[in-house]
Amino acid sequence: MTSQTKKFIELSDVVALRIECAGCGMTVGVPVASFQSLPRSCSNCSTPFIGYESQSALNDTLNEMIAAFKKTQRLSEHYRFKFSFEISEPTPLASQKSEPFVKP
Repeated sequence: MTSQTKKFIELSDVVALRIECAGCGMTVGVPVASFQSLPRSCSNCSTPFIGYESQSALNDTLNEMIAAFKKTQRLSEHYRFKFSFEISEPTPLASQKSEPFVKP
């Protein structure tokens, strides 16, 4: 017998944009409800996240994405359907992989 589990996330479940610094690995969550722009650099190690020239275009794109999520959520409520994303299973880290059980 084969069993399959699928995971879904509804748009209303998205509460923040998560940013991970490539320099030090620190993460920060930027709330979707109050999003205006991404931080320019890491507050821990000062690594710039993106060049100044690209910052505005990325912020505009993220604001458009958030607005599209909100609009889709409103429309789905109006037309009485639920919209969700299917998400993939996280790949276990090498240290988290379980070894097959062998009887002694």
